[in-house]
Amino acid sequence: MRLTFTRWLQFHRLLGLGLFIAFLTACASTPQTSDTVAPERHADHQAWLSQIVFWNIQGNIAFFNDADGERDAARYTWRQQHTPETTSFRLYHPLRGTLARLEQNESGGVFTNLQGETFNAEHIDELLYTHTGMPIPFHLMSEAIIGLEPQVSIANRRWFESGALASYTADISQSPWNQQVWQVELSDYRVVVHNGRSFTMPHMIEASQYPLRIRFQVSQWREVLVE
Repeated sequence: MRLTFTRWLQFHRLLGLGLFIAFLTACASTPQTSDTVAPERHADHQAWLSQIVFWNIQGNIAFFNDADGERDAARYTWRQQHTPETTSFRLYHPLRGTLARLEQNESGGVFTNLQGETFNAEHIDELLYTHTGMPIPFHLMSEAIIGLEPQVSIANRRWFESGALASYTADISQSPWNQQVWQVELSDYRVVVHNGRSFTMPHMIEASQYPLRIRFQVSQWREVLVE
């Protein structure tokens, strides 16, 4: 499968080599992981995370095609609210502005491309696959971005000593647009204050299903005020 990065982003190498290398090579010491963490510690951490029903984050995102070495990077803002379910994801370049936008609510999903054209479908995943050629599991990423276990079949779980989730494989073969198993890795956990409480959440998330890899870096967390 050849991934059509340029079909969607249309900004190959526009961000500059310096920004891309700085993002991809940034590293931090990673705590040891285990597949035998005390279940209650993990359960407690997941119970805390399940209380997060709205958020607004921004950061960097990178796409890799490991089959041919193709790669792209951009910045993003991502607003999510679960009561009711609404999503707004904006991919942008600091000089060129919005490159693509995804929105989802109870009425369905909307994809807006670089030219400002809009397309509608029932789900964001369907829009991504149709208009980019990349089977990106958006809903799976919305759970991984805060360290929450997905509501699908998962295996090969590993945890940090704190009980925070470190990695897993997720089977989303029931999806009509993305019948695959994805490997998800979470790291760089930091304390975030949300709705007056402190939560420990990942700031680096990588999902892969050969040859595609997607890497999210969270640089800023802001609360969403629910009206």
